[in-house]
Amino acid sequence: MGDPSARGANDIREVLKAKVREIQGPPPAGRGPLLKWSVANEEAVYGYVILRGDSESGPFERVSKDTIPAGTFEEGYANAYQWRDTSAVVGQTYWYSIGLINKDGTKDSLTGPQRVVAK
Repeated sequence: MGDPSARGANDIREVLKAKVREIQGPPPAGRGPLLKWSVANEEAVYGYVILRGDSESGPFERVSKDTIPAGTFEEGYANAYQWRDTSAVVGQTYWYSIGLINKDGTKDSLTGPQRVVAK
């Protein structure tokens, strides 16, 4: 899935320079961890998938049923996203990673594993 550390550093700089578009609508309904992220320079991105594991080293399985479509690309702007894991068990520790699917069909990692305790 590529080198997420190199990609992440560049993405963070791009987001900091960009004007972040507000997330459209209220958070997804239900209970469970709410993941939020912003991405600049999505010109080659088709969409995002959410992966979850029980440990930092995985294994990771896709938990987002549908691909989260990338927003409209506009130079100087970053699109903001949110997704809720309604299948999470309260009190359980999970590790989440956001994967991306490029328009050419290749897959990559947007983020490395992030620890979350479901509330």
